[in-house]
Amino acid sequence: MKININNLSKIGVFTLVLSLIFKISAYANTSNWMSQIDDNKQLNQITMPGSHDAGMSETNNCNPFVGAARVSQTQNLNILDQARAGSRYYDIRVDYDQGFWDSNAYLITYHRTGRMGCGGQHLDTVLDQAIMFLQQNPSETIILKFSHTRDFEDHKPADITQRVITLLNNKYSNFLFKSIDQNLNIAQLPLQTVRGKIIAVFNDEYQSYIDSRKGFFRYFDGINNYGGITVYDNYSNTYDYSTMRNDQLNKLANFGGFYKPYLFLLSWTLTSNGFYSIEGLAEEANGNLPYELQYMYGNIQKPNIIYLDYINSDIAEKIIQLNFK
Repeated sequence: MKININNLSKIGVFTLVLSLIFKISAYANTSNWMSQIDDNKQLNQITMPGSHDAGMSETNNCNPFVGAARVSQTQNLNILDQARAGSRYYDIRVDYDQGFWDSNAYLITYHRTGRMGCGGQHLDTVLDQAIMFLQQNPSETIILKFSHTRDFEDHKPADITQRVITLLNNKYSNFLFKSIDQNLNIAQLPLQTVRGKIIAVFNDEYQSYIDSRKGFFRYFDGINNYGGITVYDNYSNTYDYSTMRNDQLNKLANFGGFYKPYLFLLSWTLTSNGFYSIEGLAEEANGNLPYELQYMYGNIQKPNIIYLDYINSDIAEKIIQLNFK
């Protein structure tokens, strides 16, 4: 729409300019918000938005063809746009489409249970977009958590993970954070050491490939760190908002807070029972989150990661503000 400035009052012009500045500022704040954080702050002293089932901004090869997408798609922004929106912690679940030994087979993200569900973004697209973002925003870091690798019929986690490792080694090695310290606790790393890098962590049981010198770190669920990264991540597994809210806030009170040897993840997600769409559940959970966040401002009892479905810059910016209030 073309605006005729001559027809605007001075107040109207002022309001318009403020609105444009706010929108530009908000976008900048979510794209490079880590640039405003001191280099010496550790990851366990930061709160970051996180993307649950991050690769599922698109749905492919769904089963059943009708209906699976509404309970499989968890995001409407791809990895690059999730990063621009403010997300820094990504749940990456890997499978493959077509025959694994077929020369045309390719690694994908997925959200399936047994035969049911859908594939998502291609893994190389996920990685390319993460790197594109970091090249544009070298002050930032991205944590990619590889978990829930497909284990169904001829889809074997050890084989799939080895292919992921090979892909990372051959094409993306220069972009991975690496360390000679095999017992390094990532939660206690100062931000300056990981700016501009992908932190790749794996929690599959087949961990013979873990090598911090190559940029492959262990992931553990819980509170006891044994090197790599430990995250307290215990979701509510319910579609009822009140049940999820009470469960997650109680866990935050008992296990959350900065300066711990692990990261605390607040899983602000609702689980579909097959009837409710994930997008509809996310609208309810995300819509209520700003009210809960206001009680965390100025409080040391904050989460390190807040997991979301259908993440966007508006909700991410409110999470990011926990670092500055």
